[in-house]
Amino acid sequence: NKLIFHNVEVREYEVIPGCNPSITDGPPVEIGWRFSEGAVCSVDQFERSRCFRRRNNYRLRMPAYVHESLLILHGNDIVSIWKAAKEAKILKIQRETTAAAERWKRKQADNRDHYLKKMLLRRRGGNPLEM
Repeated sequence: NKLIFHNVEVREYEVIPGCNPSITDGPPVEIGWRFSEGAVCSVDQFERSRCFRRRNNYRLRMPAYVHESLLILHGNDIVSIWKAAKEAKILKIQRETTAAAERWKRKQADNRDHYLKKMLLRRRGGNPLEM
């Protein structure tokens, strides 16, 4: 069995403000559902005509001003861009608060378990694992 690709269809999708809170600063960027049809070519032609090499994760990161510029270039208004940035920041704070609360709960449970084991040792005078 082998897998063969024949053609590549290149499409350009709309760029819209997103809602992903994992962004460090500025508005999140997403692609929308609308797109314009592009060229169709063979995989070999596509790979030969590419003008850039694959980038690693670090080089894929964009500063906030690039996010904003991209969104403006694609016809998004400033208000929706700022709103998306604000909502992402709020979601990020909520996630961080939830994560901190979970860490605190886990620490409390670990402390409780430690205290109970200690009490059992005192009462039984031995190893709690042997009980």
